[in-house]
Amino acid sequence: MYIPELDRIVLKDSKSQRPFASTSTCRKAVITTRILQLIHELCLKRIHVTKRDLFYTDVKLFEVSTQPTISCSSICG
Repeated sequence: MYIPELDRIVLKDSKSQRPFASTSTCRKAVITTRILQLIHELCLKRIHVTKRDLFYTDVKLFEVSTQPTISCSSICG
């Protein structure tokens, strides 16, 4: 979500639940958690990266280059 006063894009204020009924939903939770971990590290270091850079930080987990994009979109809006 964009905040014009800060001229910044921030994480949206929402909640989501993921059932752990199958391996695919568990995998989505792991990917979301990893993306949040990477975003936190980047914020602490005050650096910017692309979604492509996020993909290459953990290729085995993400498997396809669109996965970080999908996860970032669900997190950031």
